[in-house]
Amino acid sequence: MLVLDITKIGYPPSLYKRVQTIQNEYFNDLRQIENVSEVELLKRNWKIVFGGQYREVDTGYKGKVSQIDLDPTYNFIHQQLLNSSDVKSVLEGDSVRTRQIGTFFENRFKFYDFNLNLGVRREYYDKSREWKTAPRIGISKEIAYTQSRIFAGYGKHFQAPSDVSRYSARTGNPNLKMEESEHAEIGWDQKIGNFWNIKIEGYQNTFSNLSIADPYAMDPFSRNRDLMRESLDPNADLSLVRRSNLNYSNSMTGYSRGVEVFIKKEASAESGLYGWISYTKSITKRNRNLPELTKQEYSSWLAESSAKDLIHQENTDYYYANFYRDGSYDVLFKNSKEELYDFDRTHMFNMVIGWKFDRRHKLV
Repeated sequence: MLVLDITKIGYPPSLYKRVQTIQNEYFNDLRQIENVSEVELLKRNWKIVFGGQYREVDTGYKGKVSQIDLDPTYNFIHQQLLNSSDVKSVLEGDSVRTRQIGTFFENRFKFYDFNLNLGVRREYYDKSREWKTAPRIGISKEIAYTQSRIFAGYGKHFQAPSDVSRYSARTGNPNLKMEESEHAEIGWDQKIGNFWNIKIEGYQNTFSNLSIADPYAMDPFSRNRDLMRESLDPNADLSLVRRSNLNYSNSMTGYSRGVEVFIKKEASAESGLYGWISYTKSITKRNRNLPELTKQEYSSWLAESSAKDLIHQENTDYYYANFYRDGSYDVLFKNSKEELYDFDRTHMFNMVIGWKFDRRHKLV
């Protein structure tokens, strides 16, 4: 936590002083069973691959105060912060067990120089109690006399939330769904001689249901309360209808698209230069799909809504509608726009070069 303190101006000049730092310590225990089987029906022409996976993860966190300024001037700030319900939830920590089931079935066909992969995967995530179907397709055509390969593919993918603080009942939203993405690609792969290879590939990824910090998502009934812990707290609000902030939602969407050029040089059998160079031009954007309020508008809405009992929240793709016990309601439209993602890199250039001295020694 930073506080404004004009008496502590140093060099370089700074008007803020860090008086308290709270951080989380995470743990993760993964248990996984996986099986993959293959059946060849037509020699070299048709193969079936199928299998399944079971994942069980025990993960959690516990907060700690890693830095605190003992100056008596800040005692009031420390008390206010450390006694707040949000900070207490972080310091007490939480542990969550999640289970995922995955099954897949894939047909691999090969006819002369033509390859076709048709597959499907089913995913289950126990926290959201949802089954999802993910189709996959891949096509490629090899042209032997030019040493070329043309390829294209499409696939849908699902991933459970990975940050426990986001789906913990104490600090986040235990009802977060699986994040979704669709990947499509098309490209050309060219071999030149015995040592050179050039690949050009265009791709597009579309994302939906991405988890994001959301100050508007609320649960009017606080379904995920620790009643045993509350019964021991004389200051706890034990009312059945009591809203809680979920802090996170699956509101964010986005996309990335680009073109990559990849050039690779293999070393000869004895010795020589080897390495690869790649260049990618891309764009990545995200839309938080949240209401865009000014600081004053948000403070006004928060003060007014916090003073009333929330009995229902409607969350659609376009707005939040909050209904209160006194018969009033408010509607917050999700008017955010697409923005460049924090990790957007319009131009990326990578290069690795090495020298092979013999079969056993290389320099990179």
